Order: sequence, then C-alpha cells, then structure tokens
Amino acid sequence: EACSIFEGDWFDATPELLGGTFDIVYDCAALTAVDPSRRTEYVDVLTKLLKRSGWVVIVAAEFDEASVDASLLALGPHSFSEGEVRSVFADFDVEVVEESE
Repeated sequence: EACSIFEGDWFDATPELLGGTFDIVYDCAALTAVDPSRRTEYVDVLTKLLKRSGWVVIVAAEFDEASVDASLLALGPHSFSEGEVRSVFADFDVEVVEESE
C-alpha cells in the first residue's frame, strides 16, 4: 500500500487535508518540541485526526530543564512528565509501557 508524507504546520492539519482519520499516531519527540503552552492545542489537532478507537504511542523525555542552558531549550525539546502526559491526554486511557533512567 502506498505511503504519503505531508509537510506543513501541524496546527493546520485536518482530516480533510490529510485524507481522513488514522488508526494510530506514533509521536517520537514531536510533542516535546512543541512549546508547552501549546500542548493542549497539539492534542486537540491529534484527537481530530484519530479514529475513535485509535491509539497514540508517545516517546517523550522527562528531564530537569533548569539544568540545561535556556537558549538550548528555545525550540525544544521540553521535558514532558508522565503527569503532564496524563493531563493533556485527559480524555485518553494512558498506559506507561516503558520507563528508563
């Protein structure tokens, strides 16, 4: 089956633009690159793109941002704790599959 790749602003994504809704979303650090103040907006877009029975798999890092030069964090990544994941994905059943130090 063909695979299509779309490039653009995530916040402009719609099912109509992308050709429908999806069964699964794999987010490998994209959400940690989003400004923390826009995470809820990111999840709102994701929710519209996901089928009701769909799955979201997130790979995210939690770290002490105070220990990192602030200029390096300007464009991300930003720390994303399990509590924050549960907060922005409040309408989802969240399960931690793996954690590592």
